[in-house]
Amino acid sequence: MSNLYEKIVNANPDYNVENLVLPKDIGNPDPDSPGQKILADALRGGGGRATTTVADLYQAFLNTPLRAEWEWRPRGSGYSANRYGILDGSKLYGECLHYAYALWLLARAPWPFGLGCTHTQVKTHSYKGEKNEGFVSNHNGVFLKLEKNVHPANGSPTHLYYWENHKTVSFNNVFYDICYGTTYNTEPLMAGYTLTGIFTDINGPSGTLFAEKAKRNDGLYFWFRRIQPSDGIANDKRSYIGPVDETTFDNMVSRMKGLVVK
Repeated sequence: MSNLYEKIVNANPDYNVENLVLPKDIGNPDPDSPGQKILADALRGGGGRATTTVADLYQAFLNTPLRAEWEWRPRGSGYSANRYGILDGSKLYGECLHYAYALWLLARAPWPFGLGCTHTQVKTHSYKGEKNEGFVSNHNGVFLKLEKNVHPANGSPTHLYYWENHKTVSFNNVFYDICYGTTYNTEPLMAGYTLTGIFTDINGPSGTLFAEKAKRNDGLYFWFRRIQPSDGIANDKRSYIGPVDETTFDNMVSRMKGLVVK
């Protein structure tokens, strides 16, 4: 597979400039590259070069058969945060930043490699929650082979995922999320629960309880308990069990302290 998008990235070390440039020796696009196939699909959907926008690119990313092969993988060979592997066909996996940057690069690369959008028009974003504590999203399904990572409390199933941060691309005041295949009018809308940075650390006869308070998007508060080694669950960075409503959590704390719950 070609490495033409890699060449574009290397020719633009400051990628926040208003307009990206093409290397002088880049030649013609490779029509068999994933980037060119996605761009061609976007042009068909958008009605041609003059009317195609990032919204059409985003839809083409969702429609491409390659999406069935892509995998969200946080570590491993080829992990480096490149913005070309998905488009050159040199990698089929990465984190949310790789997929967001691929959309961004195809929007910003000069024609005929991309739409040639300016920095003012298209940007990447990293959302860390309102308190920079991360957030918990509604993860109703499997996305890029990524399953939920918030474990259930009291046997109740969850469809939730804890994010330290999550990358999107903005265009015309809309945030495009390639991983989830959805859009947001504001970044906080991607959070089902916003972590507050309010922690509790309770020591009692039955052990130790570490938990963080979270605000659900309907304004109610819940607690997520930090996974401990005694839970026997693999801990990837920061993992949780929850959510637990405040009344149930108060009862848990009382039991931890050896108090009688009436």
